[in-house]
Amino acid sequence: MNISRTIVLLLLFMTFSTLSAQTVRVTAIGDIMAHIELQKFAQSQPDGYKCLFADVSRYFTDDDLTIANLEVPICDKRPISGYPRFNAHSELTEAVKAAGIELVSLANNHAYDQTADGVLGTLDAVNQAGLMHNGTGHTPSQARTPLYMDINDIKISFVSVTFSVNNIRMLETDDKPFVHIIDMYGKEYS
Repeated sequence: MNISRTIVLLLLFMTFSTLSAQTVRVTAIGDIMAHIELQKFAQSQPDGYKCLFADVSRYFTDDDLTIANLEVPICDKRPISGYPRFNAHSELTEAVKAAGIELVSLANNHAYDQTADGVLGTLDAVNQAGLMHNGTGHTPSQARTPLYMDINDIKISFVSVTFSVNNIRMLETDDKPFVHIIDMYGKEYS
């Protein structure tokens, strides 16, 4: 079977802490992708990357949790870039948060496009923006640790996993940034 697209495995496990009729309204949107033309357009606008969400952000405010896949590394010390090795700057994560998105999945095939610097820069940017996140970490253990949250008295855990980092060499050691990857075809990252 030829798999040409990234599979991002998003698992939401909900455990109800009470027997009442509590609910959590979740909006799950797709990839936040930053092709070079889109980034150049956004940077030419007065609101920067925020202009990309202007027509859709209203959909993210009437729920309890909005989730997106941030399919671009954030590395401010490198220039923006598009396919095949994407990179954006931290203004993008600020725009994501301002749009009403609270949680980003970070494990995907482009998460390691800027290697360890990109993983670290992304973690810094999402933390600085106040976004919850899962799927990458300063270590493999952090990358694999589920994110736990409690919304409306409902306990939720979130796990983000990918099957590929596009054959970019990624070492799995206790002291290196890592993308949560599932071994489907052999360890492409070792």
